Amino acid sequence: MSSAFNDPVDREVALYDRAWSRIQLEISLINQRLTWLFTFQGFLFTAYGISLSAQATVLNALAATTQPTATELIADTAYSVEQHIHFARLVLGYAGVISAVLTAVGVAAARNTSAYIVASWKARPEEIKEKITLPPLGARPTNRALGLTTAFGPLFLLMILWALLISDRYLFGVTAASMILTIVVIYKKVVDPQASLPTPASGK
Repeated sequence: MSSAFNDPVDREVALYDRAWSRIQLEISLINQRLTWLFTFQGFLFTAYGISLSAQATVLNALAATTQPTATELIADTAYSVEQHIHFARLVLGYAGVISAVLTAVGVAAARNTSAYIVASWKARPEEIKEKITLPPLGARPTNRALGLTTAFGPLFLLMILWALLISDRYLFGVTAASMILTIVVIYKKVVDPQASLPTPASGK
């Protein structure tokens, strides 16, 4: 094993395999986090649908009552139920946005790690690069941008959807701030990794 790593070519191939394996690991982590998020969001949307059904049931009961005394009692009950439903929807909305934000952080972390690996690989000494030609790690800027859109686009859509469904001004603020922060992190840590990540020492 030690003699193999004394050969610069064999050492480069081994380092390449390790780098590629780590990138594949980060990709699998992204897939796991997105799968977890979409499963969790499915439960939240199901609960939101149940709240709509409960609201419709209360309104139908109120509309079907003709006696004044019963109408007043049902109206009071309906108001209480409406308050509980409104609070439950707020909880669902915030849970939906926060879970999307946390997933975006996790996805950005995985992409950041992959970008660092690619930057480290590109920072190898030129004399080593000339000895062996290996497939490039990473992707072209256009393909990288498309990949980021696929990863973060659904997260942004979920944030916006929950903000529109709940129509809470604070939730709108949380959504807007989270999206702006995520975009800044994506650019500084993923789109332009050379500007934000330390460049590994070459040849030392």
